[in-house]
Amino acid sequence: MKKHNKMENIEELPTELPTADDFELAHKLQQIEDLTAERMSEHSISKENAKKIYEALNVSNPNKYDNRTITFVKGIFGKLSGHQNHDLIFRILPKLNTLYENAIPIYFEVERNPQKSTNIVGFQNYLSKVNDNKKDEYYVRITVQELTPSKKTREKIGQSQLHNTAISDVQIYKKGESGSSVTTDLSTSATTTITAFVDTKLQQFFEKAMISREKVAKNYKKQEKIIQKAVRSAALEAVNRQTDAQRAQEETTKMPEQKRSLNL
Repeated sequence: MKKHNKMENIEELPTELPTADDFELAHKLQQIEDLTAERMSEHSISKENAKKIYEALNVSNPNKYDNRTITFVKGIFGKLSGHQNHDLIFRILPKLNTLYENAIPIYFEVERNPQKSTNIVGFQNYLSKVNDNKKDEYYVRITVQELTPSKKTREKIGQSQLHNTAISDVQIYKKGESGSSVTTDLSTSATTTITAFVDTKLQQFFEKAMISREKVAKNYKKQEKIIQKAVRSAALEAVNRQTDAQRAQEETTKMPEQKRSLNL
């Protein structure tokens, strides 16, 4: 019986394994792709009405992912109304509390100048998604300012306040295998093209997350090949052991016959 050769040269693990941060970013990217869009107001909202809606928000519901509660600081409305696409921001204000509650925490920025801004720890960024009656979809990046813990009230974690909000069209982020690319031109009809707002920080997050997801995917493929080869190798070794056992049994069976022939 022919004996199978043992499998040799099983591939080693990849030299550049994905880190814990890579797995986390890949997971967040999947969460973003699975986001269900909230319906935004179908009609435009005047600045006066938008201000009333915002100032009525006060304190948010806890975010379902990190349980953070934020205060909708009244002074931030001036910043929101100053955005170039403030009309879209006004239309999401009636759903801002719900958007924050269901938004995915995507990254944290440490305060760049802690010596100057001694009361700020950093900024947590969340991402949600909305659509309108035309089925256009927009990403809503909500930036939350985390304050240093108060010594007077013996806080372990400082309070959080809304710092800013950015809204950008989902279409402009083209996610490919080698990262994300941005186009600022959106076709609204056969003959009309508009220039869209690009959220640079969100773009940078997508680029980093796509690289991480590629690393994780390649690692899974590599591991799968290693496991498959290991299984095949183990199966061949089992066949070889069975072959050896059969040969040993055949040799044992032949020995008495050889002795009898010798005695004759």
